[in-house]
Order: sequence, then C-alpha cells, then structure tokens
Amino acid sequence: MNWTKRWSALGLGLLLLALARGLGAAELPYTSDDYLVCPYGDETGKEHQPGRASRRAICQAEHSVKRGSAADKLVNEAAILAGQTYGGYVRLVRNLPRGSAVQQRVIAEQKAFLEERDRCGQDIRCMVRVEKARLEVLLDLLRQTEVAFPFDAMERMTQGWKTAQGRSLKDRLLQGLAIYPLRSAALDEKTQLQWGFMPHAATVQTLGVLNPQAKEAKRILALVTADGLYRAGRLDASVRTEAENLRIYVPHRADLAVVLPAITSWALADRLGFNIDCAKDAELCRAAQEGSPPFAVEAYDLSCKQKADVPACRLPLPPLRPSLPLDSFWQ
Repeated sequence: MNWTKRWSALGLGLLLLALARGLGAAELPYTSDDYLVCPYGDETGKEHQPGRASRRAICQAEHSVKRGSAADKLVNEAAILAGQTYGGYVRLVRNLPRGSAVQQRVIAEQKAFLEERDRCGQDIRCMVRVEKARLEVLLDLLRQTEVAFPFDAMERMTQGWKTAQGRSLKDRLLQGLAIYPLRSAALDEKTQLQWGFMPHAATVQTLGVLNPQAKEAKRILALVTADGLYRAGRLDASVRTEAENLRIYVPHRADLAVVLPAITSWALADRLGFNIDCAKDAELCRAAQEGSPPFAVEAYDLSCKQKADVPACRLPLPPLRPSLPLDSFWQ
C-alpha cells in the first residue's frame, strides 16, 4: 500500500488534527472516539479501530477499495472531510467562551452530526454528504467568531516605541506572533486572549488581550511580551537558562488593573506548558498559583508622551492575582 500517497491526500485533515490535538481535543465532548487517522500497521483495517461506527467504516473502506478507483477517491474525500469537521469543531469550541450558550449549542450539534453520520452505515457517499453539510456550518461559525488580530492597530500604537533593551517594540511583538494560526481563549464576549511564539523558540511569545466587539482600531486592551516563561515551571531551577520576564503594554493606564488578572493566569499556565487538566492535576495547579508569581513583571503606558524614555512610561503594578483556572488555556 502506498501510504505516502495516502498521507499526502489527507494533508489538510491531518493539519487540523494536529491543531485539534494541540488544543486538548481529547478533553472535549464527542472527540475521544472520533480519531482522524486510520491504523496503518494492519492491512485488514480490523485492529485498533476508532470508536465511532462511521469512522470504522471509513477506515475499513480505505483498506478494501482499489487504489485509484472512483470508490477510492470517494473514501479519500470522506476521510479528509472527517479530519476537517473534527479540527473545525475543536477550534470553534476552544474559540468560544467556556460554558456559554453558543458553545453548548455547538457541542450539541456535533453530537447530532456524529449520530447522523453513524446512521449512514457503510454508505460512504452518505457520509460525504453529511460531512460537507457539517463543515459548511462549522466554517460559517468560525468566520463569525474568529477575531482577526489587529496588526495595523498594533503597529500604529507602538510606533516609535523601544523595549527596555532598546529594540523596536513592534518587531519584538511580531517576532512572538510568527506561528499561525494564533492560539486563543475567549474569556467572555468582550475579552479574548490571542498568543503566538517565535519559530524554533517557543519561549519568545507575544500575547494580545482583545475586545472582539470593538472596531479594529480600538480592539487592543493590552499587548504582552513573554520571555523565558514557556514550560519554565516544568524545569528544575538548576537547568533553567533564561530569565523569566513579562512586559505588559496598555493603551490606557486604567486598563491595567482590568487585564492583569487574566494575563497573570495565562502566564502561570504558560509556565506549565498549557494543556493542563486541573481536575487531574489539582496539586500542580494549586502549587502554581500559590504565592507571588516567580517571574519579573513590568507594565508600560502606551499613551505616555515620553516614550523615548521607556522607564518614564512605566506603571505601578497592582497585586498579581490570577482570576482564571489554569486549564482555560490550550496550545
């Protein structure tokens, strides 16, 4: 069997699978038995099958149809669509505020979709029809809920600014947003966190705190650079080589007290590498939130008229108290 060809054909679905796994898909309802990748060690396709009947049917068909035939192309389409609907569902649920009515509706609709696909039995054409309809709904909802990062507003807001180390602030922020798609966590209808990191340097990160309902020019509530934080809490102090620094830039100084608790929560989750399950790792989450955060924090007022003198624009910090469960953030 030419598995190289098969993997190439499934590229888009597998990309969404990787994203879904990175978002902690196994913890979401209706995902654990809907694997995207069929087993390839056994030509019969009968061992180690996914839990859902429709996914098993697709996997078994992949092993039985003649390569290059019309049936093979149909099965391949069903497998790709399965990957796209799976990844789209996971991304959408993670984009929505936890426990919100719209998130619960999306979860209920996913359950109905999977049950409808299972009712197709061995009819691959039926599965393709059901998957296409579901994917159209998911993509429409993603377009409605995903918030574009306001790069133009960020550039205008940081024009002429340097970091405390003398670098262009805009360049440093862009450096930490180089990996796409950005990860996100919707806290409520008016607050969303989006973050990224530098290729081959996951400890160089940028975080934006955004108001999704605001116009692009006023969407930014805070911009944050994080250096040395990622997974630092998983490392023994003797092997850490980077200083941990969090620098927060707010367009309005009054916003600092509002956004700081969420930023603190994100930073503590970042130190643990994200993707935490506090129900299973309660002690880890508790210990991470005890005492003062073990990283340096500085805050700056982007509306400061003395931006050429960076220290002059530094703001006093309110107490650093996390406001969110550390398992609110997935990467």
